[in-house]
Amino acid sequence: MNNHQNKSDEVKDIRNRMKYEDGLLNTRTTLVLTFNGLMAIAAGVAESFLFWIVIVILIFDVFWFICSIEAYLFIKRLENILEMTPREQLPREEQEHIDFVNNFILTRMEIRFGPTVVIGIVMPLLLLLGWIGGIIWST
Repeated sequence: MNNHQNKSDEVKDIRNRMKYEDGLLNTRTTLVLTFNGLMAIAAGVAESFLFWIVIVILIFDVFWFICSIEAYLFIKRLENILEMTPREQLPREEQEHIDFVNNFILTRMEIRFGPTVVIGIVMPLLLLLGWIGGIIWST
């Protein structure tokens, strides 16, 4: 019983850390989107500094893309730890969460494309490609 309680506490700690890391990723992505929006306005207003504005934002977005992938991979590692835990050692609410994901999401989609993938990989990549496309299109 004590071993089960320790494992249950460990699972709760991992789930809490996943929620914390996911929240950080969401908050940071919001800041990056805001910064990109302000830089787009600056690029439209200050044409004399357009080249430098675009260079700054490209460097910023490349670093953000790398950091967001690292954050996504860390969250994925935590998720993998939970997936390797035998079901009977998981707390009831964790079992219910897994059942919900398996029954609701996976049966409706061929590929699981959750919000962490969108926030951590797709959005930073689209931002970067958008700025690169803007440079190519404007030349």
